[in-house]
Amino acid sequence: MKRLTTNTAVSITEIWNIAPQEAFHWERFPNGKCVWHCRINRKTISKKAPNFDTKVNSLWRDENMQKVADETNAYINTQLSKLNIVLA
Repeated sequence: MKRLTTNTAVSITEIWNIAPQEAFHWERFPNGKCVWHCRINRKTISKKAPNFDTKVNSLWRDENMQKVADETNAYINTQLSKLNIVLA
């Protein structure tokens, strides 16, 4: 397994190459901490993850889930823009 340096620019493929096998989602919280969301024995747990330098704060292993997440995010941003709402 390849180790990546914290805060380095990486591709999605590189992120999932070093992810735990049971991880299905990577997320960066507003406080800067990053976690892998994993399923083990039908339970979802979170494990500490590296702080990857990505343009997004959430990455799904499943391409279809990532597509849905991206579409949902785009829709939310469109609605916020139409309503002149700016999130801090």
